Order: sequence, then C-alpha cells, then structure tokens
Amino acid sequence: MEQIFQELWQAAKPFYVKGRAYDVDHIEWMIKMADEVTEGIATRRDILMPLIILHDVGYAALKERNPNPKDPRSKIAHMKEGKRIARALLRNIGYNKHCSKLISLYIGQHDRWVLGDNALYLKNIELALLNDLDFLWSLSSKKIVCLQSSAMKVPPKRAIELWAQDEKITSRPFCCGATLKLFMHLIEKRRKDFSSISSNTDCHQEACQNKQGCPSRETRAGERAEAGGK
Repeated sequence: MEQIFQELWQAAKPFYVKGRAYDVDHIEWMIKMADEVTEGIATRRDILMPLIILHDVGYAALKERNPNPKDPRSKIAHMKEGKRIARALLRNIGYNKHCSKLISLYIGQHDRWVLGDNALYLKNIELALLNDLDFLWSLSSKKIVCLQSSAMKVPPKRAIELWAQDEKITSRPFCCGATLKLFMHLIEKRRKDFSSISSNTDCHQEACQNKQGCPSRETRAGERAEAGGK
C-alpha cells in the first residue's frame, strides 16, 4: 500500500479502535481484498483507497460495540460523524483538496441503501466496489458471522441465508465478476462452517471469549428451534 495511504490508515486506526469490536479487522480485510478484486478494473485508486480506509470511522462516535448491521439509526449516525472525521483526517495529512471533498461526500452517503437509495452505487464504480466489499465482510469469517448474527438476533445459519438472499443481490448487483465470485465462495464456505449443531456452540464461545457480544436469548432460542427443539 502506498505511503500516503499507510499514513492515512495510521491516523484513522485510533477511531476504529473506539468503534465496533471488529472495525480494525474490517478495514484491514477490505484494504487487502481491494487489490485482488480491482485487478483489470478502471478505478480511481486515489478515491477508492481513502474511501475504504475512512468509510466507517464514524462508528467511533457511537456507543454500541456490535450494532445490528441492518439498523438504520447506526447507519445514518455513523455516516454523518464519519464525514466530519474523514474531512479532518484528510486535511491533516495534506491530501488533495478536490479528492478530499469527494471522499468526504461519499462517506456521508455510502450506506444510503439503508434508506432505499441505490442509484449512487450504479453510477459510481468506487462506491459500488466499497459496497460490494462492505457486504462481503459479513461473510468473511466464522467469527464475523457469529458476531453479526448475535447483533441481528438470529441463529448463524439463518444469518448466512439472509445474506445469501439479501436485497443487495438485485438492488445493488455486484459490480464485477471478482466480487460476485468471492460472494459465491464465501457463502459456500460459511454454510460448511455452520453445517453442524456444534458449530453454534463454538460460535457462542468465540463471541463471549472475545468479549464482542454474546449471542442473545433470541438467537439461542432460534438455534434450538432449528435443531428441532433440542
């Protein structure tokens, strides 16, 4: 990663430490995957990389460590705060003023899908790629499925199927073959992870041991129902 982006990441990281329990891992994963999925695609790296690095800094201003990823309140609040924080961080490292204005604007809009606004992702490749990777993060590991299913108050297996049938698939289709291929790969991998009942127990233990939000009573009840009431 270029020096300027490394500098920006180091400036942003303290905000992510204060944010959601998994935010540092989230951004590092997206930075890594951006290089893989954008190969051969014409994008503005000077916009895309800062957008990835800064898009969720606004969660630092929220109190919840593991909010529901579909909650409009936290989405709207973190976009508003994120725009303000991103503008300051970009200014502090002396980033290009025109690019900074665009990046801050996009950060203030990047989760507007939660309000039913999908048009901007169809018009802008950088926002489309950000949305693809942001979505794919929810399937990136067993631990993340555990945490987000707990926040959503559904069993892990149910969360995976909700992502598999998410409105994004038709409203904001994957913008390139690479992200679509990654989606198919991750869905299959997570289904295998949670194919046994014991995987739910592992999920409870992992979430609690990492102090990132133990599964709720509703989640546990749903798991018992899926297991046939055991």
